Amino acid sequence: MAFKRFLSSIIFLCFLFTVFCLLVHRPQTSPEETNVPRHDHVSANSTELDWREKIFLRFKPRPDSQRVVIEIDKITKALWDSGFKIMSLLMDRNLLSVIPYADSGSVSGGEGGGGSYKKNNNTITLYNGSKITIFAPVDEAISFKSYFRTNYRFQIVPIKVDKEDFSACVALPSFYREGFDLIITEAYEFHRIHNARITHWNIYNDNNVVVHGVDNSFNHGATIEIFLLASCVGQLSRPLLVEEE
Repeated sequence: MAFKRFLSSIIFLCFLFTVFCLLVHRPQTSPEETNVPRHDHVSANSTELDWREKIFLRFKPRPDSQRVVIEIDKITKALWDSGFKIMSLLMDRNLLSVIPYADSGSVSGGEGGGGSYKKNNNTITLYNGSKITIFAPVDEAISFKSYFRTNYRFQIVPIKVDKEDFSACVALPSFYREGFDLIITEAYEFHRIHNARITHWNIYNDNNVVVHGVDNSFNHGATIEIFLLASCVGQLSRPLLVEEE
């Protein structure tokens, strides 16, 4: 009996490995096939590195960059007032370090500018129309245990995601860039992303930073990633950038 269970486990693992390999090695979409209207989606595997890097490059300031300065206190207050107190504290302490170039307006204190480094009034600066969305887990879903530790970088994506943008099997990059993409798994009666359900829409929304509440932390383990990818075989897509060139 034990041998049968062992054999079944081996077969199941082989199946998951095969599905994963098929997804990784799917043919890439040609550039011509990605020329679709603004609100459509294109294959997540087409120019796989380019589309992610293109999003993150928007955060880098240029000499002619337009910029928007946002007070972190407004974000954390909205989270706190909505009952997401732990995420409020995490964002108050860490949001500035998550967003690339967000502290570019900071200054060095002391005589001649050579003193200690100081943040610029607890604000973040976004350049070139870059936007972020924070998916805040409820307090009881946040863990600080080493194995199940909530990775707050995985809860933030470098684009604006509104309710009307939800479409099943769309992959979204996160600021946890060493991990997998987040995957929208349901977009109709219940809106789910990475198997967590959206419970609070627009806790904060200034059109540059958006915060939604979710009922669980996003799990970035290999098992859940393979399961989510397998559920979207042949359907996985990425959001088309509004200003794609």
